[in-house]
Amino acid sequence: MGQAASGNGTGGNGGALAGCLDPVWMRAVTERVRRFFYYPDAALAMRTTGVVTMHFSVRRNGQIDRLEISKSSGNVGLDKAATDIMHKAQPLPPIPDRMHTDRVDGDLPINFGVRSFNGGASPGNCG
Repeated sequence: MGQAASGNGTGGNGGALAGCLDPVWMRAVTERVRRFFYYPDAALAMRTTGVVTMHFSVRRNGQIDRLEISKSSGNVGLDKAATDIMHKAQPLPPIPDRMHTDRVDGDLPINFGVRSFNGGASPGNCG
């Protein structure tokens, strides 16, 4: 699981990987989303697998401002479930002061591998 985030934090310009990103916060985001993970019944019955990469923008308070599929699994049911999971996981963990930013743009792959959730927040942009 790669991690990608970038940002225009109070001290950053968003032009490169931000030093403001905190791996502890990113793990907390992944764990929060994991709690809402479910496998769509139809996809599970057909043993359909895939990875949906969700792109999101989150405010300091954990509310998601923007949410979109940046890479589809190729399956409508899995894509819909990934979007639903992210909506249900709101609010995400608040961005800690130590990250020195008011917003983070990131990617989160949600892996529907039949056995279990496998996903990890990617370092993105802090803003």
